[in-house]
Amino acid sequence: MRGRKRLPLLGTLLTIVVVAICVWWAYLRPAVLWRRVGLAGWTPGAGRRCVRAQEGPLLTCARRVVDAATGLTDEESISLNPLTRHVAAISHVWDAPDSATWFRQQDSVRRALALRGGRPIWCPPPHPTRYSPMLVLQAWRFQRQEVRLASYRFTNPRTGAAQWEIDIRGFPVGVSGCGKKLTP
Repeated sequence: MRGRKRLPLLGTLLTIVVVAICVWWAYLRPAVLWRRVGLAGWTPGAGRRCVRAQEGPLLTCARRVVDAATGLTDEESISLNPLTRHVAAISHVWDAPDSATWFRQQDSVRRALALRGGRPIWCPPPHPTRYSPMLVLQAWRFQRQEVRLASYRFTNPRTGAAQWEIDIRGFPVGVSGCGKKLTP
């Protein structure tokens, strides 16, 4: 008689555990990926404006904020399928007003990725040119994701002034272009 009374309780507990795992897998797991890149919020639309693609299921949510004190422009975007919660692209870009802010922001990103458990992985050295002004390329590997830091110095064609940019992108493991050192 006692065993029959416990059966509904065990069934209820098992159902709660299964639902919790499904919620984590479908809803919170993608958010962990974008939090590593430094994006805030647990939903794609948290503080961002969302636009649905004209063709296909992708939803892209983005925001742009300028810090009046430092002049640092902060842009972030997430593209994902809202039904499957598959993340297609994650990016976080900062436009720094000067080289000192640019260096400080890179150091901050490096520290944050290391604190979040990222392991540095090898990236091919950048070769800055007029058409590809990348100066820094680094990446970190997490369990199911790689995060790549690319830093650029552009020259504004109208004013001739230097422009400093830091671009952080999240990728599935093996897709960032880093991690495998090719030998001739």
